[in-house]
Amino acid sequence: MVGVDGNKSSESLVRGTRGRPMARVPKGFQRQMTSAEQSLVLEASARLVAVCDELGVVYMLYGGALLGSYRHHDIVPWDDDVDLLVRLADRPRLRAALANLQPDYMTFEYGERLKFWSSAGSVRNDTSVPWHWPYVDVNFYDENATHIWDAGLEFRNYYVYHKSTVFPTHLRPFAGFWLPAPHDTLAFLVAMYPTKRHCSTAFYSHRSEQNMKSVSVKCHKMKRVYPFVHRRSAAVVALTVGRSQHVASSPGIVEVLMLGDIVVSTAHVEEPTYAIYTNPYVLPTRRRLSSMLSSYTSHTEPPISHSRRNHRSRRHRRARRHRRLQSAPRIASRNRRRPATSSSVPRMSKIRPVVSTLTLMSCIHAVV
Repeated sequence: MVGVDGNKSSESLVRGTRGRPMARVPKGFQRQMTSAEQSLVLEASARLVAVCDELGVVYMLYGGALLGSYRHHDIVPWDDDVDLLVRLADRPRLRAALANLQPDYMTFEYGERLKFWSSAGSVRNDTSVPWHWPYVDVNFYDENATHIWDAGLEFRNYYVYHKSTVFPTHLRPFAGFWLPAPHDTLAFLVAMYPTKRHCSTAFYSHRSEQNMKSVSVKCHKMKRVYPFVHRRSAAVVALTVGRSQHVASSPGIVEVLMLGDIVVSTAHVEEPTYAIYTNPYVLPTRRRLSSMLSSYTSHTEPPISHSRRNHRSRRHRRARRHRRLQSAPRIASRNRRRPATSSSVPRMSKIRPVVSTLTLMSCIHAVV
């Protein structure tokens, strides 16, 4: 991962691709964890995931970790923890298994969540809380026949997801691991962050355990500072059925991690194919997502938005007007050079004299 170290100020310049100086990193978007701190929280995450796999516990990426996997294939550079979501019914078994890992790994129950961290290297930055940082924030979800929701008292009325969006889960790249994620990651993120379309900092610091001001900036301004994930359709393959071959697309899409115009890595993920029509730097609105989903279910290409349609029609009108102005002088000059023909010149024999009634009466009177 290429970026700015968390100890450097926002005024420091980042050397981008091909040696070109890039724009300054916006304030608040520097890395919040050093390499050692990030390795520490990823080590705790790997141990926690191993325990979940051993127990058969249902878990998946959640919150900022899921957003980081979707946008960066890594922890969000300005994030300072890792979030996982676990089924509430598995909490007693998971809590008992994590207790057996002490003193190498520690666990603390905080409301409906668990704080899990590695004892080696973690620090207690705030004496008012008993846990150490950096840590893995383990969230739990409850469910019924159709939906799941965050079991936290402050979140259960807001973070509600339809099961068709969540299950079956699939694996996504995250900081060198492949971890379970919701079936439709984009729809899950739009439901969780309906107003955060661009890059935004957190409103809470896990390092200092206190609220802070959240700021937002358009993600494309940092495309040469941090890698972002771009999406394209999967390869077309030929399937042999009996004596004939049929052309079909492989399931899922291809995600390409790019730093500016340089490809960092590629990964094949089983996300819905409509995700290839999204902007890598902006989360769609709920209305736009609904339009894309309806087009995806009807197997048609997603319609362009009204703004893009109006922009396209204006562009076509300007092109037609430009072609018309360019062709007008040629038509005029062609008419000027056109030679006169016999058919275009009127014959004198065909011109009938027009005699007025007054002149005719004068002639008759003179004869008489």
